[in-house]
Amino acid sequence: MNRPIKGMCVFSNPSTGEAVAEEIGTVLDMDIVQDFVHAWTEVQNRRPKVLLIDMEREPEAGLRLARDTASSFADTPVVMFSPKKDPDLIIDCLRAGAADYCVFPDQNGDSLTAAVKRVLNRSADGHKTGKIVSFFSMKGGQGTTSLAVNVADQIHQVLDRRVLLLDLNLYMGSICGHLNFTCTYTPFDMVRDISRMDEDLLLSSLSRHGRGFYILSAPEEVSDAESISPENISQILNISKFCFDYIVIDLAHDFSDRTLVALEASDRIFLTVRQNFSVIKSAQKVFQFFHALNYPTSKVELLVNRFVKGSELTPEDLTVVFQQPVFGVVQDGGRIMEKAISKGRTLADAYPRTRINTSIKDIALKIADIEKQPQQSWFRRLFSAAR
Repeated sequence: MNRPIKGMCVFSNPSTGEAVAEEIGTVLDMDIVQDFVHAWTEVQNRRPKVLLIDMEREPEAGLRLARDTASSFADTPVVMFSPKKDPDLIIDCLRAGAADYCVFPDQNGDSLTAAVKRVLNRSADGHKTGKIVSFFSMKGGQGTTSLAVNVADQIHQVLDRRVLLLDLNLYMGSICGHLNFTCTYTPFDMVRDISRMDEDLLLSSLSRHGRGFYILSAPEEVSDAESISPENISQILNISKFCFDYIVIDLAHDFSDRTLVALEASDRIFLTVRQNFSVIKSAQKVFQFFHALNYPTSKVELLVNRFVKGSELTPEDLTVVFQQPVFGVVQDGGRIMEKAISKGRTLADAYPRTRINTSIKDIALKIADIEKQPQQSWFRRLFSAAR
């Protein structure tokens, strides 16, 4: 970047403006606006290439400015920042249309610069780079479909971002059965339309669940599934990344070429296991295979489903076995998941106050890199409310 790009920073604290200008002066030619009252007028007049909003003192005004900018100037990415990492504030910022959020100032002193560069690079690419999250197990019965369905629902509800739930268990897909939902558009149909596919056509063709996320279901006919090649899977994922913020995949229980293409394209792979010795032994082989494929540790995560506290195999045991921490555990909900499936509803819709739903929400937050807010005791909540 030879010439600094024109940016704007809106803040309330004078020292904040000086610190921002000092850190990213080599990246942005910064207009300083120390007034939220007139900030929207300044954005309309100057049309910055990127807008930075300080959320420390006037969060409501900052959220309002972000929403106005995102709705009126879609080509102006918004970076929001605050001195503390507040999960609720982060979610509000993302819902308001922020392209990124960071803590500033932080210990390293470079997070704001990194965030600005990220959003500028995405703008230069001219397209979205949606995250692909895959749920995989070598053995059936580990609950990958239930997890994919409910994580997709939670990500959409929490972040209010565009989410695609993709069934790549092409022969035995059951996502629509879990939701008692009829899907008329499948990967076979998408491949048929691939030469003329764009965002408008895809969004108008896909089935959209009442909860707000989109679904690309497995084909009903075996012959349709058989005609889909690994190259077609790659095309489907590339187009989906352009149109969606998150693509949540339920994968087949195999290492076919089509599954391998999806695994390779995934940003995160959640290897799903239960506290069962034979399952763990099988999962070890999968980990070894992923290691042979040179997948980084950050790409493959271990997820314990239907977690039973009194089991002989604890998360600490699994950490030793797999030589990496367990990403998360989903509580055993008894028959709650079965009841939700029989109703054709997600857990967050049918049983929002259950422990199993809370644990899946925590995993969705973690996937979105949002830390769970610590629970307060009833006394502290009462005291905070009174204060």
